[in-house]
Amino acid sequence: MSDPQGNTASLIQSFSGDTSIAINEVSDTIGILADLSGAGGLIAEVVSFALNYAGLGTANPVLTALQNVLNAVQNVVQELGQPLSGNQLLERNQTIVGYLATAQSWFEQLPLNAPPPPLTEFDLTQYMSTSLTYLGQLTYSPGSADLAWNVSFAWGIYWNDQGQYMVTTPIFGNVNPVDVGYGQQAPPLNSDGLTTFVPTYALPAYLYGVTMFLGEGRVLDPNFIADYASELGGAAAVLLSVHQQFIQNGFVTLLPPNWAARGGFAAMFATGTVPTGVRYTAVPYQPPPELGGPPLPYFPASELGGPGRYGFEGVVLEYGAVERFTGTSSIGANYQLDMSKPGSDLDPGPFNKLQIRALKRTKDVYLTVGLRQVRQVINQLRALVGDGLLQPPYFEDWSLREVCVLSQLPIGAGGYSLTELAKFIILTPPLDTTYTQGGGASGGVPIAFLGGPFSLITILTQFND
Repeated sequence: MSDPQGNTASLIQSFSGDTSIAINEVSDTIGILADLSGAGGLIAEVVSFALNYAGLGTANPVLTALQNVLNAVQNVVQELGQPLSGNQLLERNQTIVGYLATAQSWFEQLPLNAPPPPLTEFDLTQYMSTSLTYLGQLTYSPGSADLAWNVSFAWGIYWNDQGQYMVTTPIFGNVNPVDVGYGQQAPPLNSDGLTTFVPTYALPAYLYGVTMFLGEGRVLDPNFIADYASELGGAAAVLLSVHQQFIQNGFVTLLPPNWAARGGFAAMFATGTVPTGVRYTAVPYQPPPELGGPPLPYFPASELGGPGRYGFEGVVLEYGAVERFTGTSSIGANYQLDMSKPGSDLDPGPFNKLQIRALKRTKDVYLTVGLRQVRQVINQLRALVGDGLLQPPYFEDWSLREVCVLSQLPIGAGGYSLTELAKFIILTPPLDTTYTQGGGASGGVPIAFLGGPFSLITILTQFND
């Protein structure tokens, strides 16, 4: 995984790791509470689930994960010296902590062993108002100012591979190192031109608020769903806006330029530039006998692309996907192609296959951030109040049509052929699937699979870097 170095990497790993842990923990409990009836003998079960998150006797995994994120931010602010934007983020998160403490204190007072005595409408409203106030304080609407979700763009702790991949251009006399990384992948600015969406603390904190609201409502109000349908629908709407912000503005795919469409690597190198995401394995240049002289570690521009003379044996590619708001990434930094055979870099197949590999990494990032769980919570809340559910295909689902389009396979009389798609992915360099013997970047003998069963999902998702 290609990530920023030092403290920046530590922060991003805490953001993506602890945020995902918190989201997973809370979403599981929300699902359980959403499925339970708030009446009769199930009250004890509701209380049991609620107390699991009230911190009674055991550590609360959600609060632990949230505190870990706070600690990571604090460390980076101190060590990288970002007093303005960093302190703004700290103050915002501490504000959420204050909101959370009030709601948490009420949540921990849920009855332990038996249903509470009948509450008056006033008492019920008073009790439920704490978690509702907390959710209101963390509400989110795209483009609007709030105290929870947005922070100064100058915070700048974003995914960045600058300086990690330096190569020299294969042009005569030019051995200066060139950075071929993709650079910082910063999220877009909000409409105010000053702030950006930073959900790493606010999202699990909001989901935890939904958990407290559901737990209290299930225990205290036999008519909870009917009495609070508007609030439940409102929570689903907030989470949907957050989910859409991720989908519309968070994800970026990192790919080198289409080398085959640009005349091959040699043609691009001959311009004096090295394409983004591309490192190469050089072949020492031996000057012609009539010129004499020792071998050189680079090729003159006039020799690039000559018969049998590419000046390099292969390329190593960096590619993948980044979620810009959290810095979560899935990067392949050592995707190797053998280019020693003249003309091999004019074959469009390897680049088309690389696009499919990048698509898989994008789906991995969606899952790592915890967005599938967020979507499930949205549907669980909508189901409670009778609203329509988000329908498949979902972001992490595979569309075989999309994969076939990326592969640029021809459409036959009966449509796309899954067998031809499998053959394309297995036989197109590099041989990186489990269907090759001794597979890997440059070798492996394809296993005959057409006479027996094969798994297309395995071909799409299980491969060497």
